[in-house]
Parts: sequence; C-alpha cells; structure tokens
Amino acid sequence: KLNGGKPEMSRLYVIEALMTQTGANADHRLRSKASDVYGFAAAIAGRVGVAGFSDGGISDVKWVEKCVEDLKKAGKEALVVAGHRQPMAVHVLAHAMNQVLGSLGETVELLPADDLGVPVAGSLAELKSAIGGVDTLVMLGGNPVYDAPSDLGWSEAQRKVQTVVRLAYREDESAEGCHLHLPKAHYLESWGDARTNDGTLVPIQPLIAPLFGGLTELEVLGAFAGMKAPIAHKITRETYKQLTGEDDWKERWKFYLHSGFEKNTTAAPEAGSEVDVLAAKTGVTNPSRSDDLEVVFARDYSVDDGRFSNNGWCQELPDPITKITWDNAVLVSRATAAERKWTNGLQVKITVGDKTLTAPVWIQPGQADNTLVLALGYGRDKGGRIAN
Repeated sequence: KLNGGKPEMSRLYVIEALMTQTGANADHRLRSKASDVYGFAAAIAGRVGVAGFSDGGISDVKWVEKCVEDLKKAGKEALVVAGHRQPMAVHVLAHAMNQVLGSLGETVELLPADDLGVPVAGSLAELKSAIGGVDTLVMLGGNPVYDAPSDLGWSEAQRKVQTVVRLAYREDESAEGCHLHLPKAHYLESWGDARTNDGTLVPIQPLIAPLFGGLTELEVLGAFAGMKAPIAHKITRETYKQLTGEDDWKERWKFYLHSGFEKNTTAAPEAGSEVDVLAAKTGVTNPSRSDDLEVVFARDYSVDDGRFSNNGWCQELPDPITKITWDNAVLVSRATAAERKWTNGLQVKITVGDKTLTAPVWIQPGQADNTLVLALGYGRDKGGRIAN
C-alpha cells in the first residue's frame, strides 16, 4: 500500500499448530496448539473492538498486542482470515473483526451464495442415516470407503444398498460392492461448464476425445433424466442457450469458448449483515492441558487426500516443509521429542478413541509443542500398484 505517496510493505501475522508454507513466509508467526487458536482469536477480536470477548488466558499477550496494533493501524486495509481447519467459531470471529475494522467492501468482498448456484447439499452422515430406505445409490466420483471419517462406517452402509452405481476413474476401495462401475472420462476429455467463486460462468473444454470410452457426469445424469444417448457437448450447448436466452447464442457461444468465460455473469457484491458473534462462543471445546498431546490431520502436499497416491511423480516430490519423499511420518516439535526421548525414525503408537496407528517420528522445527501432525492420503490398499 501507499503511505504518504511512499510504498509500504504489508505485514503478515500467522497463528498455527503445524509449520505451513504460509506460516514459513510470515513476518510474525506464533506456534500454538490447535485447541488454543480460538482463545487467541477471541483475544484479538476483543482488543480490536468486537464486543463480548477478552483475553481468555492466552499465553503470549505481547504478540497479540503487536498484532492488534498493526490491525488497528491498517484499519479498512486489514484482512483477517481463518484457516480451513478452524472451527466455525473462529470463522465467525474473523468475519466480525473484518466488520469492525471496516474491511468489508475493501479487502473482503461478500458474494450472495444463491446467485453463485451453490447447491444446498446434505452431509454424508445424513445420507447414511437414510440409506435403509434407498434402493439405488448413484455415486459420481469420490471414494468415501477410503476417505470418509472412519467412525462413519461407510463401507458397511454401502453394502446395505440393493443397487450401487458408481462413476469413477478406477476400481478403488469404494468399487467393492458396486453393482455397476462406469469408467469416468478424465476432466481433460470432458465437456461441461462451471461457475467460479465469484459466479462467473466458464466453459470446461476437453483437449482430446475420451481415449477409453469414458463417460462424463453430465452424460450419466442425462441418462437418468431420460435422455437418449446423452452427449456432454450437446448438453453444455443447450444449457448455455437457455442461460443466455438470445437468438444470437451461437455467435456468443464462439466468443464464450474463445474467451473462457461469459461476460457480465459475476455476482454483485453485498454489504453483508451483522453476525451474532456471541454464537461463536457456543460449541467451542475447552483447550487441552498444556502437556496433553493433540493430533492434527493435514492434507499431504504431494498426494493431497490420497487421490494422487498412485502417481510416482507426486510421491517423488519432496514435501516443501519436511523434504520427505515417498513416505509420511508423525511430525513432532523438538521439545516434545526431547521430553519423550523420541528420535527421527522411531516407531510410535498413536491411539485416538478406538483407533490405533503405528508410525515413525519426524522432528519438525516450528511445530507447536505437544502436537502430533499426521498427513492424510496414505494407507491405501486398492489405490493402484504404487499407492499400495
């Protein structure tokens, strides 16, 4: 930004339990157990002017005071962001802080979900509870037998359905028990459309025709809708025609494909309404004792949630933080490792509830003490030759 005509650097504050690429680039980074993040958010919120919140027993008051000082100084040019692993309460507090600082409409743009075509979808748990009355289950992609929460017991629930139809790239963990398994066309072989996060309509154009007779989601849904020999390209064109509703849609279609987006389809920003910040206090678990171990699950930088675990090139890619390749480990801080006399490569047994996992230790500087980080994306048994 400009300060009196002179450029001034922004300053980044990060509170996190595990070392991330964002945290590694922060000007001021604070290591904190995951259960303590809400306390810091509440302390910062109270100090910037959100009513009803106070320190709540935070450990590093000076760090918070300096962060608040810079937030107030930046004012409407400040930005508070809650990470995707944070609970709803922290997200509510982040929104309230942006509201108090005047950032809404400046560094934060709110868009109406209805105008973006965001579907109102139920949860996987709700589907499982209704599965007793389901005769036919259609699964378009996804691999819930592998990546759904283990306490959901999706594998057993899927077996109770009379007919399971699934569209997927490969016969993986969720393929077990499917009565009809359809080959899914790669996204680079598929026609379709989508909306970006600001509502802009964009086309999905294939680079090549399907190599192995794969089907797109559009074609499968078209068949269930009663269409004879549905073709994704035709469905996409007809949808565009209905959306534009103009006689010259064929000419506009050419420009649509050429430009990669449809003009004037971005949703209009909204001012936003006051949020019930006191609701952020409900449903928040109390911080654990300082010497209790906490487990944090993180998506793997190389194989994501496991979908790329059969890709040798991804496995060969060093983790940007740990530099580990072809493997994963349980990450711990230096202090925690020293206290428990753990060394790199030592096998430890971790139990959460009734689930137990044995994994090697890897000491990671910058991680919060008494925090164990486990990467998702491993433990495949039907992911392919490399993944297995």
